[in-house]
Amino acid sequence: MDKPVLITPFIGIFTSEKIAESKFEEYIIKYNNNGLDDMLLDANFTNTKAEHKINFIVKNRKIILERLDNSRTSTPLIDFVKKYIKYSKEPMDNNVSYKNLNETTKKSYEKVLNALKYDEAMQSIQKSANLLYVFIMLLVIYSLTKTARRNSVVPS
Repeated sequence: MDKPVLITPFIGIFTSEKIAESKFEEYIIKYNNNGLDDMLLDANFTNTKAEHKINFIVKNRKIILERLDNSRTSTPLIDFVKKYIKYSKEPMDNNVSYKNLNETTKKSYEKVLNALKYDEAMQSIQKSANLLYVFIMLLVIYSLTKTARRNSVVPS
C-alpha cells in the first residue's frame, strides 16, 4: 500500500486503486513484458516509454476493455496473442495446427481479458466500499457530536 487509504478514507475516496493487487500486473509479471509493446501497437494506442507501459494499461483499463471486446480489433489481437505465446513459459508443440493455435490464442486472450475485467470490478468495489465507509464514519461523528452536546456541562 502506497497511501494510508484505510486510515484516512476521506483523502482517497476516488484514488484508491492500490488496496488490492492487480491481476493484470500479476499476469504481466508471470509472463514476459516483451509483448506489451505489441499490445499497445495492436490496440492502436500510442507507444509509450518502457517504464510506463504497465501503468498506462492499468490506468486505461476501460478503453482497453472496450477495444478488446470490439469485434473489429480481433485480428490484431490474435496476432498479439500469437506473439505473446512465444514469451509464455508453457511449452507448445511446433506441429500445432492453425485451429489449435487459434484456440490457444483465444485462451491466452481470455486470460488477459479476464485479468483486466477482474481489476475493473475490484476498482469499482473498492470505491463503493470506501464511500460506504465514509458515510458510516460521518454518521458516527454526527452521533458523537450530538451525544457530546446533550451531555455537556455547559447548559444550553
